[in-house]
Amino acid sequence: MIPPRLVDEALSSAFAEFWGVVDVRREVMPLAALRSTIRSLRQERLSTAHAVLGQLLAAGVRPYEPVRHAPDVMALGVVVESYGHTAVLLDGTNRAVAALRHGCVEIVVTVVFPRVSKPPAADTVPLREVGVWVEEGPRKELFRGLDEDLFRPMPEILAHAERAVLKELAEEERK
Repeated sequence: MIPPRLVDEALSSAFAEFWGVVDVRREVMPLAALRSTIRSLRQERLSTAHAVLGQLLAAGVRPYEPVRHAPDVMALGVVVESYGHTAVLLDGTNRAVAALRHGCVEIVVTVVFPRVSKPPAADTVPLREVGVWVEEGPRKELFRGLDEDLFRPMPEILAHAERAVLKELAEEERK
């Protein structure tokens, strides 16, 4: 597992560069407190998330502690943005829904607390209302009320944070 400090610092720096200044901390959060802007998941991605969950549970790792799979491969875990008593998933909707459907009550998340609050990029729904899209082609109503200007650039943020964490881990191993 990756020390929380490394993940928190890397995500905080990446958010500051690509979105805005945030505070970050790892928490165990009830799945009932999570909301999603995504209204339907692709069946194949959800199946993959179930497989990952099974591997974590078999290895005795709490879902979804940030873990390093190999020297240059890691998973930062599920990332959410805090809105008081609820949190909106920024990354990890498939994993969170898989945990809910598996019967998990809570998961480990990395919580982002923006210094300047911005609304979610789209209307949100509780995890239990996220559907599964099994048809070919585009998903019907992926988002409702989407404001692209509010869409967090998560691929860039996560890539930046992962590089920073891997660099720090490599430096610590050289010592």
